[in-house]
Amino acid sequence: MSHDVVIIGAGPAGLTAAIQLKRFGFEPLVVERERIGGLVLNANLVENYPGFPDGISGQELVRLFSTQVSWLGVNVMPEEAKQLSMNEAGLSVVTSRQVLKAQSVIVATGTIPRRLDVPGEADLRGRRVFYGPIDLPRLGCSADIVVVGGCDAAFDYALAASSRARSVNVIFRNAKPRALNLLVSRVRQEDNITLYPNREVTRFETSNSKLVVETAEEAGGGAENKSLVCDYALIAIGREANLELLSNARIDEKEAGGLGLFFAGDVRRGRTGQIGIAVGDGLIAAENVARFLKNESHL
Repeated sequence: MSHDVVIIGAGPAGLTAAIQLKRFGFEPLVVERERIGGLVLNANLVENYPGFPDGISGQELVRLFSTQVSWLGVNVMPEEAKQLSMNEAGLSVVTSRQVLKAQSVIVATGTIPRRLDVPGEADLRGRRVFYGPIDLPRLGCSADIVVVGGCDAAFDYALAASSRARSVNVIFRNAKPRALNLLVSRVRQEDNITLYPNREVTRFETSNSKLVVETAEEAGGGAENKSLVCDYALIAIGREANLELLSNARIDEKEAGGLGLFFAGDVRRGRTGQIGIAVGDGLIAAENVARFLKNESHL
């Protein structure tokens, strides 16, 4: 059996493409290895998406996404897409359980987090070290959190954690954070958030059921070391396009479109973190797929 279109990824781009393709009369199959919503689930407060004048939490927005695709009857398959192949026989998506044949494919796999690549990080990943608030274990009011990074995501994560934890320490390498002034201002207003500029994480280790975050600061030509003891660490130092299923191969987007392969969202643009851009990309990808399936020229 060959599907009209397989969409890999159920973030805003992939879901928007699926919704639009349903309106066009096609039956898209969405493959998602984790949870519907993608990185939106990590957003503390979404304030620049039209229709929500008071803002909306990322998890609530995803709940609305899920309700809409369910109401439309979009098929979301909870499997991991491991490989995408193109040959004279067409497109194939190899998942953790099967091989899906498709006339067209939309890759909306988003991004993956950059690692610090310091000692202890790999061993503690998924237990003490995480890359998004949604993956954290349930926090108690006595929990202490370290956030690594000075960008918008890091400060948004800090705000999200501050309402559920006793303390949040934010470590970043530069003298000033690179986050929006609005987020920086909000963080500075929180009594339980402390900023540590000009500091770099050098090691993670555990001691007495706690996570120890070793850091170093360049001061006066020497290295001043400092340990922060916490329960969990959140790393937000940037993201990169998730093209793992393509084995990091470089594919010309125009040439791929001629074969029925399209890209949408952060996977094609790099990390923008803007839901509106991802939604627009999803709409364009859906229109291109519709034209391709009808043997028309795509945009």
